[in-house]
Amino acid sequence: MTVQRQPKYQIQTSIELDPVTFSVTVNQTWFCDDTDPAEPVSLTASGRTTLEVECQDFNPTTTFCSGFSADEAGFKGRIVSQSTLPPYVLTDPFPTHDSCTISSIVSPAWRLSDFETVTISNGTLGSLRFGIEFAPVGSQATDFPSIVFNKGVDFTSGRTASNITWTKCQFESIGDVALAPTGCQFRYNGETKVFALKVEWQCDDLDAKNPNDYKMLAAGRKRLAGECNFRDMVNGGAQQKACRLRKTERKDSETWIRGSVYTFLDMECGD
Repeated sequence: MTVQRQPKYQIQTSIELDPVTFSVTVNQTWFCDDTDPAEPVSLTASGRTTLEVECQDFNPTTTFCSGFSADEAGFKGRIVSQSTLPPYVLTDPFPTHDSCTISSIVSPAWRLSDFETVTISNGTLGSLRFGIEFAPVGSQATDFPSIVFNKGVDFTSGRTASNITWTKCQFESIGDVALAPTGCQFRYNGETKVFALKVEWQCDDLDAKNPNDYKMLAAGRKRLAGECNFRDMVNGGAQQKACRLRKTERKDSETWIRGSVYTFLDMECGD
C-alpha cells in the first residue's frame, strides 16, 4: 500500500534559465526516512549545465531556439542544505502492543468502580454514580477514574433493555485524562440490574495533532451483582434505597464492561 505524503513533503523542484548564457540551474528538495523513520531528513541539492542551442529569428520580437544539454549523460549537483525533520512526519510509527490504538482495536474494555444508585422508596427516578476508566484487557487499574454522576435517572421504565432510553453521562470529575472517555451514554434497569454502556474516546499515539476517535458498545449487557440497603431520609418518613456493586476479589466495588470498537465518529451509530 502506498501512503500519500502531505503536499509539503512532496519532492520540490525549481528550474531557472538564463536567456543570455543559456545556462540551466536545477534546485530540488526531497525527503528521506529510509535510515530511521524517527529521524527523517530534508535534503536540498543544486546543479547547473549549459545548453547547446541553435536559434532562429522569426521576427524582431520572436526567436525560436532548440538544443540539448552539453552533458548528454546528465549533469551532477551537490547538496547545499540538510535539515532534520520532526519524528515520523513521513511515515506513521508502528503502534506497539500496549498502545492506545492497538488496545482499542484488539482488547478494548472499560472498568467500572464504586457503582451506586440511590432511589426514594416506591420511586422510579434516582441518582446514579460510577467511576470509569479505559482499561484494556489485562491492564492494571489506576486510582484516578473519571466519575459519572447523573440525577433524575429512570431505573424502571421497562424490563427489557430496548425500552430504556440511553442517558448521556454527566461527568462530576475527570481523573487521568489519557484514560478518560470523551463522552459516554448508559442505560440501567433497576429491576434486573442490567447495565449497558456506550463510550467515546480518542487515541493520539500515532498522531497527536489528529487523534483517532472511537466508539464502543459493551459486548452484550452486564448484569451487575449488588447489595441494597434502606436508610431513613432526614425529613419525612420516606426511605432511600442505596445499591452498590458487590465487592470482588480483584478490587472493592469493581467490574468490567468489555466491548469492541464498532464505528468511527463520522459514521452513524446504532444499538
